[in-house]
Amino acid sequence: MEADEAHRTLKRIQEKLKQLRALDTNYQVFNAQAHRYRLNPCLSSQQIDALEQRSQILLPAEYRLFLQEIGNGGAGPDYGIFPLEQSLECRWDDWEKRFPEMSDYLQEPFVPPTSPDDTGPFDEAWGPGLLVLGHIGCGEFNYLVLSGVEYGHIWEGSDMHPLPACCFSDLPEEIQKGRGKDFYSSVHRYLLSPAHKQRLTFLAWYEHWWLDSELRKLAKNT
Repeated sequence: MEADEAHRTLKRIQEKLKQLRALDTNYQVFNAQAHRYRLNPCLSSQQIDALEQRSQILLPAEYRLFLQEIGNGGAGPDYGIFPLEQSLECRWDDWEKRFPEMSDYLQEPFVPPTSPDDTGPFDEAWGPGLLVLGHIGCGEFNYLVLSGVEYGHIWEGSDMHPLPACCFSDLPEEIQKGRGKDFYSSVHRYLLSPAHKQRLTFLAWYEHWWLDSELRKLAKNT
């Protein structure tokens, strides 16, 4: 995304946050009672530079702009978004043994699974290269990929079974309609198949996956 387009997207996000806050006075949106659509103070470019240097990483440009112009975590999908400082310390205990230095953990390339049965290159989990953005619940998280071929894309789930984030409306129609007992396995198979090439970057995830989705839901209820 070019700089001008990114700044237009940031302005839309700010406007949609205002709309959502104004419409959701009873905090119907999940976890809105907790975050009340508040975001933490923005980080300066110098503060982000220092955190990048400490962890020896390069943050995707869209996420960096969000930190500078929208907020350093707070209101967002599921249980919200962690402050960057917290994200840079998040990893499972098993990974601390394999990668004593957090910088090594984040720099290790994330190798995406190729099927729901793919157990991963490290036998137990996929964790390296994934920056934890926030908690989904039940041991699952939203991730921003910091290294490897999926750099800059949003993945979700557990570190053992990650999936590329996807807007429900982007799924094939036959999968959207198949709400039977095999629905979730069908979604998982599709998301990890070569047929699914679309990926969500940070701003698309925040704007379309979360804000647009919640605004549509609220509009239906009014």
